[in-house]
Amino acid sequence: MAPRSRQILGLVAVVVVILSLVAIWRQARRPSPRGPEKQWFYDLNTGQLFPAAITAIPPIAAPSGPLPDGSPAGVKAHVYGCRDCGAANRVVAYLETFTPAQKAQLEQWRDRARRTAPPPDGQPFSPGPDFAAVLSGAGALV
Repeated sequence: MAPRSRQILGLVAVVVVILSLVAIWRQARRPSPRGPEKQWFYDLNTGQLFPAAITAIPPIAAPSGPLPDGSPAGVKAHVYGCRDCGAANRVVAYLETFTPAQKAQLEQWRDRARRTAPPPDGQPFSPGPDFAAVLSGAGALV
């Protein structure tokens, strides 16, 4: 290869590296897109969907009020549809709720996660000293 060809090839390589670094730098400066802030809930009294905070853990208070037994009537709804189809084409695939004890535990974990700094790089995540996986007699995670 001629010396002039090597110089041109080297110059092209340097330009490509510089352009790549500029592109990476510009991408890194952009704020990351925010995730959803709301999720769908289903009012057990009315059969209607309503939005609530993404951090809400069911059951939650529904617009129609509590159930006849006094418990909250809002349960999480897993809803499928297309972005531009409108409400008529939404499908509720299934509903999700928790017992009061489960909800309290999930809220405790959520609140602890908000207060806890992420682990330093290279260290594995630990849910805490009081965490224990529960296994069935057959060894399957329960």
